[in-house]
Amino acid sequence: MEYSHALTEQLGGQIAAGLAITGFAKAPHHSDATASCLSGYFATRMVKAGAGH
Repeated sequence: MEYSHALTEQLGGQIAAGLAITGFAKAPHHSDATASCLSGYFATRMVKAGAGH
């Protein structure tokens, strides 16, 4: 069983915590029929807002 958050919950929660998005990457999930049109995985790079990055 897999569990994940909606993209709006994930990014919204990070932003609400005072983080700034400095990078974003995605990768397809190759084992299902939606792999050609939907990304299965993503990663964010965040820094604390105002941290001088």
